[in-house]
Amino acid sequence: MEIQSECYPCIVKMLGTVAGKVLGDGAAAEFVARIEAGEAFQGNPTGRRAPLLVRDAWIELVRQLGDPDPLADLKRRQNEAALALLPAARQTVSAAANPLATALALAIIGNSLDVLIPDQAGGDDLMARLVTARLHPEQLAEFRRRLAGAKTIAYLGDNCGEAVFDRLLIETITTWFDVEVTFIARARPALNDVTLAEARAAGLHLVARLIDNGIDDALPSTLLELLGPEARAVIEQADLVVSKGGGNFEMLEGHPALAGRVAFLVDGKCDPLCRENDVRPGAPILRNE
Repeated sequence: MEIQSECYPCIVKMLGTVAGKVLGDGAAAEFVARIEAGEAFQGNPTGRRAPLLVRDAWIELVRQLGDPDPLADLKRRQNEAALALLPAARQTVSAAANPLATALALAIIGNSLDVLIPDQAGGDDLMARLVTARLHPEQLAEFRRRLAGAKTIAYLGDNCGEAVFDRLLIETITTWFDVEVTFIARARPALNDVTLAEARAAGLHLVARLIDNGIDDALPSTLLELLGPEARAVIEQADLVVSKGGGNFEMLEGHPALAGRVAFLVDGKCDPLCRENDVRPGAPILRNE
């Protein structure tokens, strides 16, 4: 999915939030102004994808700070907040008329426990959203059909916090389907995305094999051409690829190497993603390609 003109102010706002958390407001404003005045933002060039733009700004912030993982403490707190919700979430899924649909919706809207979102949701907000969350019935039926025919799943993670609900979704899938799951985390810190250590902290090692993507780049997404050999083999051989988050969607949507075996799970928190998937703002997105 190519970057849209309205993505630029959204990226600037997100960068301001990130920088504010590690630099303080004054230095953050100066940093964002410098990034916004840089070549990447001039003329809103088309043909790029948003995660690449975010990566470049993140690399500059890390260079300025001299810290490769400046959001480490915030990521830990996101995981802890989600883990505190896990018992109630697990009970909700087990009591649901359709446990798979409920676990899917939780894994998607769990993205709202995001410290980089200015109006971050709390646990009560998350469970309230679950009451009204509806997945497209045809997409849900297709996802279930693909699960029934799969023996191996490559699961591409997104953020800390929501990774706890990925754990719950994988628990649910492996309870109902005879399938092996490999969860793929980021190899290098990028924003508040889940790395291997944070995936373990979220308990994902209890339900899936864990590896990192082998990408030696602070990319808040997945670029197939940059994958390390282990992750590349897992994805190439997987019967089904589950791709979490907007960053992964923006890089992987329409990729021919994944045609017929990828399911995107995305929180509908921005207008371009919602338009692309024909859903109302705030709706959970399940899209099979």
